Amino acid sequence: FGGSGNDSLSASGGSSITMLGGSGSDSLLSTGGGDILMQAGTNNSTLSASGGSSITMFGGTGNDSLTASGASSITMVGGTGSDALLSTGGSNVLMQAGTGNSTLTASGGSSITLFGGTGNDSLTASGASSITMLGGSGSDSLQSINGSNVSMLGGTGNATLTASGGSSI
Repeated sequence: FGGSGNDSLSASGGSSITMLGGSGSDSLLSTGGGDILMQAGTNNSTLSASGGSSITMFGGTGNDSLTASGASSITMVGGTGSDALLSTGGSNVLMQAGTGNSTLTASGGSSITLFGGTGNDSLTASGASSITMLGGSGSDSLQSINGSNVSMLGGTGNATLTASGGSSI
């Protein structure tokens, strides 16, 4: 558990691990392992997972950065700030923007789902397969680059949908 300062928490391997940020600008890092839960605190936090499975990340009230690379069964949920969520080479990835103006990016990977939140969000998927993008209530931008089996649906706001390259869009 992070305290009131700027904390660094890390886990390598293992299972059923929970990391909670505090009120500082915290850094939470997971390498490998399974059934990992990371929760940002009240300031600008960085949550990062490399490899592993069943990874769940929640942004806090700050402008948080959530990243996952090479992992499977990943869930990332932005908080109240303008968050950046990034997945590279993951499978079974779910990203949900929060209430701020967030950026959700998936590069490579398969079975990718991106949801816009209440802010003016940017959702981008490149080189991935089986992609679903849903805009939120803000003026969202949804972009697919060289993806396959792509579904895009603008939300209740004024959405811009763009697809270049790829197949079955």
